[in-house]
Amino acid sequence: MISQYQTDELSDKLINKIKEAIDEANQSKRFNHEVVLTDSFVRDNQVHVDLAYLLNAATYEYVLDMRQLNKVN
Repeated sequence: MISQYQTDELSDKLINKIKEAIDEANQSKRFNHEVVLTDSFVRDNQVHVDLAYLLNAATYEYVLDMRQLNKVN
């Protein structure tokens, strides 16, 4: 049986791998604009991620707002 600690550790590793893949894609200029991970969480033993493609000003402002909220919380 996998403990909650092991599950959390595996989830953290997966999220970190996703972040690394996003960074690699952004550095390689595969996309016309950057992709950022705006949120990640685990629910019911599943990892959920929210990504934003920084294509326009509204999306960029949304990401900045989310970062400010994360600083407060």
